[in-house]
Amino acid sequence: MDDDIRSGQNKRQEAETRLKQAEQRLMNIQRPDQINNAKNQLKQLREKILDLEKKIELIRKTITDNDDEIALYNAELQRIRNDIANLISEIANEATQKQLLLAEKTVLEQELKALDTAHKFDVEQLRSKVAIANVDPAPFFESELTSSIREIRKQFEAITDQQQQQLQNYYQAKVSALIEYHQPKQQIESQWQTDKIREITRTVSDVRGRVNNLQMENQDLDRQIADIRQQIQSSTYQDDQRLLNEQKHYRDEIERLKGYINDLEKYRTTLEEEIRRYRLLLEGGTNQVGLRHFAEEAEKIMNRGRSLLDSLNLRLIKNTSGPSSSHNVREVTYSTSYSSGSGLHG
Repeated sequence: MDDDIRSGQNKRQEAETRLKQAEQRLMNIQRPDQINNAKNQLKQLREKILDLEKKIELIRKTITDNDDEIALYNAELQRIRNDIANLISEIANEATQKQLLLAEKTVLEQELKALDTAHKFDVEQLRSKVAIANVDPAPFFESELTSSIREIRKQFEAITDQQQQQLQNYYQAKVSALIEYHQPKQQIESQWQTDKIREITRTVSDVRGRVNNLQMENQDLDRQIADIRQQIQSSTYQDDQRLLNEQKHYRDEIERLKGYINDLEKYRTTLEEEIRRYRLLLEGGTNQVGLRHFAEEAEKIMNRGRSLLDSLNLRLIKNTSGPSSSHNVREVTYSTSYSSGSGLHG
């Protein structure tokens, strides 16, 4: 396009030179009618040339603006493609991070299983300890842990109180029977009775101590079971809550990225539509004429002007006759060339 414009400018300068030469010839020829007609034609040609020059300059400016806009759109399109590539890379990184989180979740589930196994092992140990008190641990593991512990404790306390009361009643009856049996006897029997009572009292005290120890162990087991259960529930709840929050965060992030990609696609479509419209403006469509057509028409008009000048020169040469006329024609050509050169420099 720049070559065409430069070629048009060269042709315009050549046409102006020929116009000046023809004008100089007409001024030297003493034919007022032909001179006036030629001047009018030359004036019209100059006006056409000026109009064409303005149109060519406007077309050139429009083409330059379009080239700048196309370059800007191409740069913006490249930036959008880079952003899309970066977004795709970020999505891939997010997917990798998600896989890592899933792997971490698997490890945590394995750790929870290990904790569950350790908890079962501790419960088995607690079961073996509870078996010392001759308490059936089966109801403890049937339904709810707390209610089972309460029922076991109540049963244990009832059995212990019952056994304690039975022992106390038994030994009291024995003591009463021994006192009544040995009361009328001698001092030796009284000493034996006193020792027997002391032994029975020690036995009752030992039984009471064992019952108290069993109650303390039962309470300690209750606290340990409650602590283990609370730890397991707290750990499970925190892990589940953290995973739910992370999943929600990643879902929101993916939705945001999808919306951004849709906006970029819409913007890319708009840019392509603008580029197509400017290209249509430049090339022209089915029912429209593009800017390139105006440039070609301008060049055709300039060619017609040049042909008209050539024909005018031929007519001037034919109208001149004799040696003096030839000499005058050569002088006119020389002077016109000189004046054309001066006009171009000016």
